[in-house]
Amino acid sequence: MVLVSAVCTASFLAFLAFSREQPMATPPEASAHFMGSMRSVIRIRNIQVLMALFFIGVGGVFSSLAQWIETIMAGRGGISPLDGGITGAIMLVAGISGMVAVPVVAEKWGGSLRKFVIANSLFSALFLFALSFRMPAGYYFVVSFAEGFFLISLAPPLGLQISLESAGEENAGTAAGSSGSSHRSARSSS
Repeated sequence: MVLVSAVCTASFLAFLAFSREQPMATPPEASAHFMGSMRSVIRIRNIQVLMALFFIGVGGVFSSLAQWIETIMAGRGGISPLDGGITGAIMLVAGISGMVAVPVVAEKWGGSLRKFVIANSLFSALFLFALSFRMPAGYYFVVSFAEGFFLISLAPPLGLQISLESAGEENAGTAAGSSGSSHRSARSSS
């Protein structure tokens, strides 16, 4: 912990020493366009549902599990803090695997992405419930793999694709969380 703190402090001090403030000039019309795009995107029902799902699923459930998994496992009796840490690592690796695998399966099936989000949410809730039982460490490894696979794979690939489709071509950059500058510059150059 001391080593990580020292590296972070040294990086911060190097940034302060060598960085120079050079604000980008943003034309007022670009800022107004962005705010108008943001208002119109936030009014879309699919975007509102996705924001709630991401806030609860990724912001709440995953962050809580990642933070407290060792403590939760230690309370199960006989499960070491190391096993709790391994459980969290398995969940993270499985989530990364899910972010790759789920979009591939969704594309091959050619079905509605909405169905995949619903299925992932249901499986995620089921495996979260399965984590509440008192079992040996191996059980938690398997269940945390499934939880991470289904929970984390929801946000980046599926959620972003649904948000882009819901917002339409004009607001795609805003829906993806950027200022939409790449879309505007491509449009202005054509």
